Amino acid sequence: GEGAVVYRRNPDLLGPMSVFGYDYLAAHYGAERAAKLALRGDYAYEALNLVDGRRSVQEVRDRLSAIYGEVSLAAVAQYLRALEEIEAVRIR
Repeated sequence: GEGAVVYRRNPDLLGPMSVFGYDYLAAHYGAERAAKLALRGDYAYEALNLVDGRRSVQEVRDRLSAIYGEVSLAAVAQYLRALEEIEAVRIR
């Protein structure tokens, strides 16, 4: 299932998705669509940091839950699919 998918970061995109008032995800995915994503804030920031080409979506979810508190697999999978759509991550 979607928990077994492994993503790797696009090496051409460095740094966080949001910096100095610029939100890469909102700019490329669409602000309205981005606003509907369940994963936000520290969870979203750390989810991208945890994408390393080895961890599955389930492993990313498990680590996020351990760090910040319970988060659903569906929310993490949705966020990573959005990042894939804007080519910030790719399926390994």
